[in-house]
Amino acid sequence: MHSWILYLSVKRIRRCQEPLLLQLSVKESLTDPNSNILIRTCSLASGLRTQPVNKVTVENPKNAEDLCRSNLETTSACASVGTESQGELQLSTNSRDSRKHGDTITILDGMQTYFAAEDNCDENFLFAYNNGTVAGL
Repeated sequence: MHSWILYLSVKRIRRCQEPLLLQLSVKESLTDPNSNILIRTCSLASGLRTQPVNKVTVENPKNAEDLCRSNLETTSACASVGTESQGELQLSTNSRDSRKHGDTITILDGMQTYFAAEDNCDENFLFAYNNGTVAGL
C-alpha cells in the first residue's frame, strides 16, 4: 500500500471507471464533513490489461531490514502457523442487474489476490469498489 494513490473524498472514487482496492480507517466516518478521510486506492484494472505497462520497481517498506522486529509474543499473524477456520460469506444486493454480479466477482477476486500475497498477511481490513458495488473484508 506504500505506493497506492491517496484520495481525501469518496466522491473522487465514484468518478473512477476501474475496479479499485481501498484501504481506509474503519473508525472515521465517510459521511461526516469534519472527518479526516484518507483513502488509499489501487486499481485492479492494471492486472486486467493485456498490453504491457512500464513498471518502476519500488521496494516494499514492510521488508526493510532496519524495521523494529517484535518479540515472539507480539509477532503478527504472518509469522504464526495459525489454524484455518471456516466463515460465512454474506452477500447483500439491491440490484437485479446481472452485470453487477460481474462487478462483484471482479472485486472479490482482487481482494482474494491481495490477501494471498505474503506481504499483506498482517492486514486486517480491505474494501473494494467497482461501478457502485462495494465489498469489505
